Amino acid sequence: ARGILTALGGSVGLTSGRAYADVHGDGCPLAAAVARVPATCTMVEAMLEACTGRQVEQRCTHGPRPRCAFRLS
Repeated sequence: ARGILTALGGSVGLTSGRAYADVHGDGCPLAAAVARVPATCTMVEAMLEACTGRQVEQRCTHGPRPRCAFRLS
């Protein structure tokens, strides 16, 4: 998941726990699209689920300065 978001142009960090991994961006590689259509994050969530085979929960920050955040469990 981290590699996918990085490939989209994001600067991505990773925090992991026993049953989850949080992937969070320092900004958003799709900021222009997300600012206009916040549901863009839902499409990224679906893509991450398909690519990783894990359940993904979108936790992005929307608004004028969007930030990516996804929890994989």
